[in-house]
Amino acid sequence: MATDIIPIAGATSIEVGRAFRTALLLVGTTATAEVAVLGGIDGCKDLSFYDLLLQTVKSAIRLRARSRHASDYSQQSGSATGRARRR
Repeated sequence: MATDIIPIAGATSIEVGRAFRTALLLVGTTATAEVAVLGGIDGCKDLSFYDLLLQTVKSAIRLRARSRHASDYSQQSGSATGRARRR
């Protein structure tokens, strides 16, 4: 029975690695890619690689959109602060 678990665990780590590399290409940082994979694992409805990859990509896109929105907001508030200091 224990020998049946080893190949499955090996395949799962390979699939998680592939999902991580995909997320890393989408978001650009390892920390955010890790969060995207965790979000992908959390969102999986079944234990297929396709579902893991799909959920990871969705999570990565959400995280990237949030970080862009946050950086746009900080740039806007930073430029307004800079203008206020110059006055």
